[in-house]
Order: sequence, then structure tokens, then C-alpha cells
Amino acid sequence: MIIYLFLGLNAISLLTILYIGSRIITAYRKFTMKKLLSPASLLKELPTVSVCIPARNEQHAMLGCIERVLTSRYPKLEILVLDDNSSDKTSFIIKSFAHDGVRFIAGNELPDGWLGKNYSLNELLNEASGQYLLFMDVDTNIEPDTIGQLVSYIKQEDAQMLSVLPVRKDSYRANVIFGTLRYLWDIILFRKNRPVATSNAWMASREEMLKLGGFNNFKMITQPETEFAKLFHEKNGYRFIISNNLLGLGYEKRWKSQIITSVRLIFPMLGFNIFKTILAMLVILMLFAPSATLVFGLYVSDLMLVIASLINIILIALIYGYYLQRIRNNGWILGIFALPYQLVQELVLIIWSVISYKLNLVIWKGRSIKHQR
Repeated sequence: MIIYLFLGLNAISLLTILYIGSRIITAYRKFTMKKLLSPASLLKELPTVSVCIPARNEQHAMLGCIERVLTSRYPKLEILVLDDNSSDKTSFIIKSFAHDGVRFIAGNELPDGWLGKNYSLNELLNEASGQYLLFMDVDTNIEPDTIGQLVSYIKQEDAQMLSVLPVRKDSYRANVIFGTLRYLWDIILFRKNRPVATSNAWMASREEMLKLGGFNNFKMITQPETEFAKLFHEKNGYRFIISNNLLGLGYEKRWKSQIITSVRLIFPMLGFNIFKTILAMLVILMLFAPSATLVFGLYVSDLMLVIASLINIILIALIYGYYLQRIRNNGWILGIFALPYQLVQELVLIIWSVISYKLNLVIWKGRSIKHQR
């Protein structure tokens, strides 16, 4: 009887694995650029682009971020960097690029009823003059042709908003191998009627954003880009793509920063819904089930259970390896062996995120984030 229970558990695990695999394969077939687009310079009317970068205590990454943006070959570019009352040397670094055309914006005191980043993004929106705005986090990396390719894509698709899931190039670092599964969740949860968006890099029409009231309707939303994506999606104006070597949009984030970001985003990403949260935890547990059934199968010497468990374990490795090969340039084999650790870490982060929001303990950049629906 117990053997049949373990076989049933293995069957449920198999269905979970196949579902995740189908979501990953579909996402990469549907949302990945297969070839370089025609250069944006060939467009009849080359639109202006404002690169908008909010920063708060980012001296560790600010220099590299601005230098990479300045290498862009896109000709009609405006670069705005807002310093949100940093206590380190962030403002000094930004100002040192004034001779390169980088515009420094001093952040105002945070008004009541706003999240710090949302207010910074709204200030950047009001200060920018480009037809398109590219909102970028400081830890986002771009190549010289990235912005041109984004403009070509958004114009080709006749869209008003484009969000990009980044890749990592420094794949052998410990903070990559043992990092969080934040972007895997974005791929799994993406639906036609529930689009997701990433905060690392997203481009939108300035005119259309102003028509929607800017960020004033999303003052306390932890992922305002997702809310814009929903609004644009209703008009068939939103597109989501996964970066690759052709697009060249990546990110660098320290392990501690990844943990803090996950705690801040996981529960809101699940809609502050306990049922969805439990379901997400069960998905993770189902990925552990084949290992448990394998141990039991070996203990009771049941060949069928052992074979079924091994098939599931191999499937997990193949599917996760497929994902890693596309989200990282290298180091994907090490990543497969690190998956058990990452799953345990993700389970802890889900619980941590829920508790932190319920007790109003979420802190981001030194500011408290209340439980918002």
C-alpha cells in the first residue's frame, strides 16, 4: 500500500515537472529573439529614447552602469540618472559623467503614500523628453546595440511597452550558481491574461504612460511595471521577450541583493494570496518528491519505484538544464547540481516573504514597505 502511495506521489511529481517544462519551452520558443532585427537607424523616423535610471546607495555598480549606457550606438539618446537621497558616493559618481551628457537629477524628499522607487520612476518620467523611455536598474548590463534592437522590436510590433527578461554572463560566480529562481517564476507564471514584466529593463511610450497618469495610480505597488503591462496588454500593446546573446541585455546582482529582492517581490507576485502561495510551495515540494521516492524505492528494493523516480530526476535535470543554457552563457552544469539548494532556498524565501509582509517587516533601501494589495 505504501509503495502505491509513493508511486502516486511520483506521478503527481511527473505532472508538475512536465507542466514546468512545457511553460519553459513555450516561453523560449515564443519570447526569444531568433535573429538580429534591422538596425533602428533604418527606421524612417528615428524616435528619441530617454534612458531612466533610479539609484539609491548604488556606488558599487553606478560607474559600470553609466559606462555601459554611454557605449550605446543609438544616436538619439538622453540619459537621466536620479539619485534618491543616497548616503554613499552615488551622487558624486553620477555627476562625474556630466561632461558625457548624463543628466543628474536630485531626488526630492519622499512624500507620504509613495514607495521610494515608484516616486523616483515618476520623477524620471516627468523629467524625460524622449518618445520612448527605457527604465533600467543599476545592475542591468547592455551592449552597444541593445537599445537600437529594443527600439526596432517595439516599432516592428507596433507596441507601447516592451519588457525584457535578462540573462547572466558571469555564470561561474557563486552568487549566480546559488542565486534565486526569481526569473524562472516569471516564465512559469506568464499568462495571456496575466502578463508579467521585469524591473531590470522595460521600455514604454512616454506619451501613453502620461495618458495613464504615470505612476500616480501605482504609488505603493511593488511591481508597477507589471501594472503597466496589464493596461497595455488590454490594448494589445505589450510585448515580453527573453534576452540572449543577440540582444545582449543582462544583469549582475549580488546574492544578498537577490535575497532582499525576492523577499520584496515573491508575495506580491503571488497576489498576496495564501492559496497561491501554498500552491507554489507544493510545486517546489513536488520537485523534491522523486528523490524521496528513490530513497524509499532503494530501501524496499522496488525496481518500478526506483526506475520511475530516476526518470523524474533525469527529466528535472534536462528541463532545468535547458532553462539554464538560455539564461546563462556558461556554468549551467554546475547550476543543475545546485538546484536542490536553490529549491530549499526558494521555499524559505516564500515563507519569509509572507511573514515579512504580514508583520510589516519588509525593508527596501532603508525604507519600510507596507502590506499592499
